[in-house]
Amino acid sequence: MNILKVWPEPTVSNKVEHLPEGVKTTFEKARWQYNGQHYEEACLMFRKTLDIATKDLLQDEAGTLYARIKRLASDGKIPADLADFAHTLRELGNEFTHASEPTSREAADVETATRLFLMYTYTLPTMLKNRRAESLSPQEA
Repeated sequence: MNILKVWPEPTVSNKVEHLPEGVKTTFEKARWQYNGQHYEEACLMFRKTLDIATKDLLQDEAGTLYARIKRLASDGKIPADLADFAHTLRELGNEFTHASEPTSREAADVETATRLFLMYTYTLPTMLKNRRAESLSPQEA
């Protein structure tokens, strides 16, 4: 038995929204490389996306990517699990820069890690803020 169609269609979205322009542009370039199966270039651009995002989130370009990820976690801006995920992405980016070429599976993992990081740090907070603003009555605003 094969399932041909699911109805109603699921409404799960993997769309990353509410990104600052520099983060958005770099992420889109990475996704373009990934979709074109240029996995090495994609992984390098995903790592660059993380680098730009951490600088933006901290409003600070100081320190290494490692230090910025640690600071985001210690400041409570990201949970420890997400920091671990970001460190894995950072390490994979380093590996693909200096040693091996990523497989399609590794590239998919890097894409997912980057997307989840961006969704947690940009998309979800803005969605919650917008939803909160929509639900407040005029007396509460």
